[in-house]
Amino acid sequence: MKTALHIWTQLPEQDQPLETYLTQGLQRLLDVTHGDCALITFPRETEGQVPLEVGQTAQGGTCSPGSIPQWEAYTSGEAQPPQNVLLYPLPGIPGGWLYLGADHPLDDNNRALGAVFASLAALIYENRTLQNDLQAAREDKARFVSVVSHELRLPMTSIKGYTDLLLKGMTGALNDMQTNFLTVIRNNVERMSRLISDISDLSKAESGRLTMQSTAFPLLMQVQKAVEAFQEACEGKKQHLEVDIPGDLPPVQGDPQRVTQITEILLRNAHLYTPEGGSITLRGRLQGEDIRLEVTDSGIGITTDDAARIFEQFFRSEDQRVRDHPGWGLGLSVAQALVHLMDGEIGFESAPETGST
Repeated sequence: MKTALHIWTQLPEQDQPLETYLTQGLQRLLDVTHGDCALITFPRETEGQVPLEVGQTAQGGTCSPGSIPQWEAYTSGEAQPPQNVLLYPLPGIPGGWLYLGADHPLDDNNRALGAVFASLAALIYENRTLQNDLQAAREDKARFVSVVSHELRLPMTSIKGYTDLLLKGMTGALNDMQTNFLTVIRNNVERMSRLISDISDLSKAESGRLTMQSTAFPLLMQVQKAVEAFQEACEGKKQHLEVDIPGDLPPVQGDPQRVTQITEILLRNAHLYTPEGGSITLRGRLQGEDIRLEVTDSGIGITTDDAARIFEQFFRSEDQRVRDHPGWGLGLSVAQALVHLMDGEIGFESAPETGST
């Protein structure tokens, strides 16, 4: 019959929410390292009781249950106290303790095991604390981006609206130079609007605040919306834009508007980096239980060095043909984030001068 070891932890009051996480982490370690151990959770000490001071026993030294001031509270209820207990302060956690208990005498191997688990408990605690800090930073960033985005959208909406009115001749006829100037203004407002939307979407995705719908819809309908938005631009570069998506494909499960947004991002890249007279094809097909959407172009392609960073935020190739076009290097990052939020996958195939898919 195996003899049971009992291990449990105590954290300072401000870190009590982490005790469950720490307990679960130690349980997983016990399951794979020491099959005859059992992790148990005792109630915390009652108000007014204090942990055993380091000076009352040597680290790793054996102490009787009665020498621990909060022992009675820990063993309240049906929990049976072990006959022998080892106490370890958790490194780097003031007020944090790990207890190792057993009914049999605790030997040097038990002492070594307790010391190892005290160090591991401290590492688990530190990891979780860093995760919490990172999540808090992401949420702060998301709130900041939300406020800034709102404040920037207001004036841009006015600029865009008045520019459209001027271009329609609402204040009188325009000469060619005036029309060109207003067109430049409007195009740049569109660029800034996309930048704000991209940054906002990425920030919300990182902080878990991006809301996604989940509904069944026909892929062709949403793709056609994106194609219509780029039809005129492709005609301007004499690019051949083809859609090859069977109408009898099963419905797609996801967010229809986000699928259109992803398609627009991929189409925009294909349009920008495909030379005049080139071709762009959108294909949809059934692949097992999934539906695969491909955007294939006959553009400049992607080098091996660039391929490794293609989904990085703000990454743009050093290729002058890429630099000739304005951009922020966020489109593919946004597309990747949206696809992952819908439990999908995104990737690419490409080689220099042979186009991309």
